[in-house]
Amino acid sequence: MGQKPFIWMTSVLAILIFVLANTLLQPALSGWRADFTEGKQFTLSDGTRKTLAELAEPVEMTFVYSRRVGQDFPAIRAYAERVRELLQSFEAEAGQNLRLVEIDPTPFSEAEDDALAYGITAVQTDNTDPLYFGLVGRNAVDDELIIPYLAPEREGTLEYDLTRLIARLDNPEPATIGILTDLPNFEGTRTED
Repeated sequence: MGQKPFIWMTSVLAILIFVLANTLLQPALSGWRADFTEGKQFTLSDGTRKTLAELAEPVEMTFVYSRRVGQDFPAIRAYAERVRELLQSFEAEAGQNLRLVEIDPTPFSEAEDDALAYGITAVQTDNTDPLYFGLVGRNAVDDELIIPYLAPEREGTLEYDLTRLIARLDNPEPATIGILTDLPNFEGTRTED
């Protein structure tokens, strides 16, 4: 066998092995990541991992983002992708206790009505359509916390803000009850669970 056919067959075999290896290993390695950034920017902190591991009840996070309008603004588009990736990392870390939903409000749609009902801020742009870019968190007892607009200036505190929102949904503040009375010498007592 000549050298040219041997090189050609070796190249085809190498490509075939590469494609098969990627196809077979992709499901097993889909959640694996390596973070080579200087400040470990894309690695979840220990506090976030602990909060997500200790979730007592399911939390649903609804990411509201107008994709079509956001495409006109590169900084917003890049930050939206960062938020989406971080939320997906949270979901992978928490397992079944965190569910991620994404809605894309377009004008005069049910998704836009939902975004407005949640209290997401509609930012007017040069385009005729508004930009929706916020987050809604809900727990099993219908408590709801909202970040009406995910400001790109707060990217440095994004993981903290999302973790705090999830922690507050997992462990909501007890209700405060006040009693107004005309009874003399009435002292209320407060009990905590």
